[in-house]
Amino acid sequence: MRDLLLIVGIVGLAGTITLILTEKSPSTYNGNLRHVLLNETFNVERNTVFFFEIKLKEGETIKGYFSVEGRVCINFYLLDKENFAKMSANKNYLSLISAIHVTKYEFSFTPEKQGTYYFVFDNKRLIEGEICKDKTIIFTVIREAA
Repeated sequence: MRDLLLIVGIVGLAGTITLILTEKSPSTYNGNLRHVLLNETFNVERNTVFFFEIKLKEGETIKGYFSVEGRVCINFYLLDKENFAKMSANKNYLSLISAIHVTKYEFSFTPEKQGTYYFVFDNKRLIEGEICKDKTIIFTVIREAA
């Protein structure tokens, strides 16, 4: 079984955390073989950005799902390396996938090129003039078998 380098980060008031995990065992989903890349429950403190960094191959399909506990505040972005750097520098960026102020979201993504991709959870935005509170998120990403 291959090792998967996964970096988890928090940007903002809390600093950065780095983890190295091993890819989990294959399982089935609707009869298709899949590999669980990530199955995490984590907290995103208010006024911070939390991200997962995953290396993906060209043409491989991944599917993901997340749910947020409580009131809507989380913005989700899937970014390539270049646009993640722009976002981190507070410059204009383009996201490959985005979901704004959602409590549940499901996505599918097939990269056009091999590289590092960032799954970003942003809890820095205001909603209806109210400062967002800390959020608990359940996030799963799977790799579909070719």
